[in-house]
Amino acid sequence: MVHIQQFLQHIHAHLQTDQTSLLKHIHKQSVLTIPFENLDIHLNKPLSMNPEHVFDKVVRNKRGGLCFETNSLLYAILTQLGFKVTLISAAFWNETQESWNKDCTHLALCVEVDAKSYLADIGIGGGFFEPLLIEDRHTYKDNNGEYRVLNRHDEWIVQEKNSDWQDLFKFSLQSRKLDDFYTACRYYEHDPTSFFRQKKLCSVATEDGKVSLSSNTLKITKGLEKVKTPITSDDQFRKELKKYFQIVL
Repeated sequence: MVHIQQFLQHIHAHLQTDQTSLLKHIHKQSVLTIPFENLDIHLNKPLSMNPEHVFDKVVRNKRGGLCFETNSLLYAILTQLGFKVTLISAAFWNETQESWNKDCTHLALCVEVDAKSYLADIGIGGGFFEPLLIEDRHTYKDNNGEYRVLNRHDEWIVQEKNSDWQDLFKFSLQSRKLDDFYTACRYYEHDPTSFFRQKKLCSVATEDGKVSLSSNTLKITKGLEKVKTPITSDDQFRKELKKYFQIVL
């Protein structure tokens, strides 16, 4: 079962009377609590988009997951809370290939509140704290970065500001089903060429930055300051995983 109260306790959130405030509160607390991680892929444990399975993994076992897992759980939580939520397809900009990834390679949500539509996405690993208002040229800024939503040639684009605005991912408001994301999820999980099979990853946002751990590097970001520490053994990886993410494999 997906238990609302247990989920809220896990992310240190509480119910609020105003729906817009509640959505933003749950989204931010999820981003600050639930890591983006691919550890099960390296443990040869199958991934699931079944919200009940993800609930057990995230809430009961204090873990995180890929976008397919965490956003499917958020979909179930928000739906039970009475929000109108749609599963939507997104795709990141691939800098190496200089093209967009395929549709349905990233799972995101569209949430409608008070006649406004918001992009909710807790499956990035240190992304925007609050859901983004889906409105052309809407900008949003928090301690983790600055983001802009654009409507370009009838496509919705999320940009992130570094030295300049750069495309981060695109998304469509067409309603999707979980089955539409099955192929991409299995590719990331099993294909030897999958980025997520190359090394272990775990990342979560903090109030003033981000903590990212990979098979070979620990990176702690606070504002403009970034501190990198080499990871030279599996024992060290597990030690940092426990210290910064409270995950014990």
